[in-house]
Amino acid sequence: MTYLVMTSMREWSGMIFQLAPKEMILGLLSPVAALFVVGVGYGRLVRRIAERRQQRLAEAVQRAEERLSGIRTVRTFNAESRELKGLSLGFLMVFVHVLEMGMG
Repeated sequence: MTYLVMTSMREWSGMIFQLAPKEMILGLLSPVAALFVVGVGYGRLVRRIAERRQQRLAEAVQRAEERLSGIRTVRTFNAESRELKGLSLGFLMVFVHVLEMGMG
């Protein structure tokens, strides 16, 4: 039964290709081209989102590094709570951005 179905499909597709080759090629390549265009657009969107996410994370890490390197100065001026709030705010912004983009 399967052999019969496969043979008849092969014959029909060969006959259609002989009768209308341009239409057959167009029919076969149109979905591929459409998927390519959609894929490129989606890839650009994802790349843009990932770059923004990476930038926000880099800013938060940079702030943490700066604050950790100057911890003696902060302790000297008794500003630990203010710096901790600022650092928490930076990481919170990264977390919110990830949630907004749906990539968490």
